[in-house]
Amino acid sequence: PASLSHAFRMRERGFVQALRAAGVVLDTDRLRRAPATVKGGEQAMKALLAAAERPTAVFCANDLMAAGALRACAAAGVRVPRPFGYFGGVLVMGLVTDGDGHSAPRLSEVELDAERARAYFAMLVRQVVRMLCVGMIHGDLSEYN
Repeated sequence: PASLSHAFRMRERGFVQALRAAGVVLDTDRLRRAPATVKGGEQAMKALLAAAERPTAVFCANDLMAAGALRACAAAGVRVPRPFGYFGGVLVMGLVTDGDGHSAPRLSEVELDAERARAYFAMLVRQVVRMLCVGMIHGDLSEYN
């Protein structure tokens, strides 16, 4: 539907703007558009993984595409959390914890004022960019959720 493709275009635009704001130049030759399905995400990820230089991060337009991308990564030997299924509009993933066995708090459990939220966001973007640059992270960044 037209509204769905508009939403996807807006997500892509926001993604590109966030990269620019963080000083990251997007190589548009590596941009893949695919049907908004598990199969579409899997096919797009397979194409990215077949490239001479594998991606260090992937942005998917929805959870179905992310599930397909994760399947393709796992099949290619890339360490990613295992998707258990897609239930009631929610992608259920394997739990990934830090070195002490703690998972990240749920967003609904965190209370921040706007100034602190902006400061944390800026810090997180800088950290993600650093990790991407040294090849420390890849895929959809699930290990850091």
